[in-house]
Amino acid sequence: MLRAPVARAVSAARHLLQTGRVRPSTSLDALLVGEALPMAEPHGVLAQGFDARHLRRYLALFGAERIWVLFYEDDLRDDPAGTLQP
Repeated sequence: MLRAPVARAVSAARHLLQTGRVRPSTSLDALLVGEALPMAEPHGVLAQGFDARHLRRYLALFGAERIWVLFYEDDLRDDPAGTLQP
């Protein structure tokens, strides 16, 4: 399941703020592209969005015929029942 990279990064940054892993006064912009980015990096806020890097590993292990890639925004969110039908 993949998400739009920007939406995923914003969600991850918000999670850091909500769980108190970074100071609540830190802005989303600072976490994603500014001076607070070093605080976000250990949590993979940006790195987890490098989908091609992660997919390559799965494809090498399992092969393309055994991988089903879904896009959260296009598939699951908009049509959950239809997306998961066999």
